[in-house]
Amino acid sequence: MRYVEVDPGPRLRPHVECLWALEGGEGGPADVERIVPDGLSEIVFHLADVPRRCLDGVEATQASALLAGQLTG
Repeated sequence: MRYVEVDPGPRLRPHVECLWALEGGEGGPADVERIVPDGLSEIVFHLADVPRRCLDGVEATQASALLAGQLTG
């Protein structure tokens, strides 16, 4: 997988900390993305295949656009 972070530019900077993209991966066990709480909210747009998520060992289809609030764990 490839992670890229981009400065949002002067017009968005007062409202957006960063823009980032995650590309690649074959969807196997090595592609599990572990996320730790960071106190930030994120708007996520999936621009490729329908993504899958795994929560408490249950895998399901994830929405192609979502708002992720602050993580608690």
